[in-house]
Amino acid sequence: MTPPLELRGRFVNLLEKKIMIEPKDIADPSFPSYSAYLMNSLKFVDELQTLLNETEVLVGVEDPEEWLRSRI
Repeated sequence: MTPPLELRGRFVNLLEKKIMIEPKDIADPSFPSYSAYLMNSLKFVDELQTLLNETEVLVGVEDPEEWLRSRI
C-alpha cells in the first residue's frame, strides 16, 4: 500500500503543475471554497497517516491479510 504522505506529495506536485493561481483569482467567489477544500484534504491525509502509524504500532503490521496469516 502506498503511504498517504507519498500520495499527498504526488497530489501537491500535480496541483502545482496544473493550477496556476494569479492575484486576480483570489477575488473569484469560489476561491475560498477551493482553498478550504485543499487545506482540509491535506490535513486529512496527515491524520490518516497518523492513524495508520498508530494502528501499525498497536497491531504490528499494515496489511490486514499479513496480520491474519501471522495468527493462523
